[in-house]
Amino acid sequence: MTLPPSLPPTAGSNITTEKTDVESQQREARTSHINHILDPAGVTAAVLSTKYPGSGTASNPFVIDFLKEDPRDALQFPRWKKWTITILQAFATLAVALVSTAYSGGVFEVIRSFHVSTTVAILGISLFVLGFAIGPLLWAPLSGSFLFYLAALRFSRQPGSKS
Repeated sequence: MTLPPSLPPTAGSNITTEKTDVESQQREARTSHINHILDPAGVTAAVLSTKYPGSGTASNPFVIDFLKEDPRDALQFPRWKKWTITILQAFATLAVALVSTAYSGGVFEVIRSFHVSTTVAILGISLFVLGFAIGPLLWAPLSGSFLFYLAALRFSRQPGSKS
């Protein structure tokens, strides 16, 4: 399907400016979740061969969209995978909320055992809340980098296990 030069394709459309034979196209095989982690860019032969609308100039930039059968498009994930991710995130959030209250139950024991003032004993809770507030601001930009995945894998190993 070709478009007249006066009608640029709209954002989010999968219209290309060249004719393609839909029946001869082969569907890209689904990739595993491990491949998504180890290759976050996901540049495949299908991505490289796709003709995106636009000319790449400031007045007519490229319109980049997911491919029709893109395994990295979260909108195309199966329902079970979407619910699994949602439930795991809900449990992780609940666990952090429960763990944050564990320290406050032992504050008086900390004061009695270590002979510290209330201010010093509550410092642990204050630092936890501060980390809870500032931590995402520091870690979120790093979460997209491959080095973050390597560090997460390295530091998630159990003590005493072989690296």
